Amino acid sequence: MLDVFVYVATGEVYAAEACRSADSLRSAHPTAKIVLLTDSPPAGSGAFNEVLRPQGPIEHTPIDKLLAYEVADDRVVFLDTDTHVTDDLSPMFEVLERFDIAVLQDVNRGWNYQLPRVPLTFSEFNTGVIAFRRNARVERFFQDWREEYNRLRKDPGFVSDQPSFRSTLYKSDLRVAPLPSEFHFLANYPNAALWKARLLHGRGDYVEMERLANETLGLRAYVPELGVITKFQGRKKLVGEVFRFVRRALRLTIAGSKHPQAKHPTGWNRNEPG
Repeated sequence: MLDVFVYVATGEVYAAEACRSADSLRSAHPTAKIVLLTDSPPAGSGAFNEVLRPQGPIEHTPIDKLLAYEVADDRVVFLDTDTHVTDDLSPMFEVLERFDIAVLQDVNRGWNYQLPRVPLTFSEFNTGVIAFRRNARVERFFQDWREEYNRLRKDPGFVSDQPSFRSTLYKSDLRVAPLPSEFHFLANYPNAALWKARLLHGRGDYVEMERLANETLGLRAYVPELGVITKFQGRKKLVGEVFRFVRRALRLTIAGSKHPQAKHPTGWNRNEPG
């Protein structure tokens, strides 16, 4: 089977961001095929094997990620441009031997809005990283997802693509695998992990974000800019973690956030669910 990592970057800001992310991916995958689909090609190919102009419609909205399906390889891992790879992602392709698509359940769950005929128990997925097989079922799903996105953008006005992804996936016949947080770690949100976080999704100081996310391995809760807390392993360990948290919280209170740039550069998702 042919495997490929794909970025979709419509607009110069996102093309530049994709180049930075691809550099981190190339460090972890020296021989992988990495493709960029963009309407703003960079001066050189950089870490990419191919830089292509999309054939399909470009809307300069989050739904542009559907253009990733244009890459003619068997198994595809789509990455948002605001990702940073820290380790091997090959298991994401392996899960596609048995499943059509693999995605992470979003930490926000999508419980701040309602979708007709979609239960709360089928909560929202984060579409910043999507592993998928190219087959007839997935192609049909992507077509339905675009139609659902356009419908929900008109009413009730969702700009985010995640509500439409959730709705379309619930109605589909795809075999869905849940990605563990270590393979799609939402670094700008509180969440949990067990193993090393291999892919960070968010914006900010990636060196610092990786250090905090992986400063202690094993079952742990993570809070952006404050680090991790593990399960109770004795008073000494707990006192040390609490002291570290308090010290960082005081520094954050006095100095403010170190990552004010951790916002969407064009405000796509401003005040939107998902």
